[in-house]
Amino acid sequence: MYYHKTRKEGLQCKECHDSKIVRDIKDNSFKLVRWEKAEMKNVEGVIPALDGMKWDLVYLDRQDSSWIPLKNPAEPLLKYSGYCTPLTKEQFGKLSMAQGGQ
Repeated sequence: MYYHKTRKEGLQCKECHDSKIVRDIKDNSFKLVRWEKAEMKNVEGVIPALDGMKWDLVYLDRQDSSWIPLKNPAEPLLKYSGYCTPLTKEQFGKLSMAQGGQ
């Protein structure tokens, strides 16, 4: 079995290639954050940055000492940041199909 060394103990194939995150991205149902019970919940795991991906983020407004999700916020100009280049659709297709070190 082959694994990528992105952390000390490495990652197993299914942590990236057959993860719920990858399946949700393929189905256009991925949500980076959710607003549940008046709290922000973040997804955990390896998240590929895909070229042209819509992040569907939760934006909040402070009203009367409480945080309230904004309805229909304007799209942000920045989709991702950091020192990376997003995956192309072809690269993501390979990532989402490759399993078991193939």
